[in-house]
Amino acid sequence: MGQDAEVALYAHQYNLSYLPAVFFYGMLDGTRRYLSSCKRTLAATLVQIFGTCLQMVNLHFLVTVKQMDIVGIGLSCCITNGCMWLLLEIYARFWVPELRSAYVSTHDAFRQPEFQEAHAYRICTKVGIYEYICIGMPSVFAICSEWWAY
Repeated sequence: MGQDAEVALYAHQYNLSYLPAVFFYGMLDGTRRYLSSCKRTLAATLVQIFGTCLQMVNLHFLVTVKQMDIVGIGLSCCITNGCMWLLLEIYARFWVPELRSAYVSTHDAFRQPEFQEAHAYRICTKVGIYEYICIGMPSVFAICSEWWAY
């Protein structure tokens, strides 16, 4: 293809080290959009500010101190996006009343003796991981396709 071998190697290393960050960013984007639809944008803004500061610290440590070069940049993005997603997920799970009540009612339903598997499927698809993935995965695919185009 006429590419420089060294540039292709750097691109390959970066893409492999950055790939998990795309997943975390997609899940973060889905959570942020959900909170925005609930008119709760302050937490997302604060997490973004925290993430920017964390990214600078991670980059300095991984690239400069540990001398990980281009792989350090990708790992820094993975750590930052993962932490930001985790913080927003904790906020959404425990401090957004709509989700907190759904989370508690789901766990109470699992403890009931008359609990049936069909009922569990309805509960899990209503407020569980299935719905969360349905929100997050389209964001992951949109981000991947957008980056692929460039």
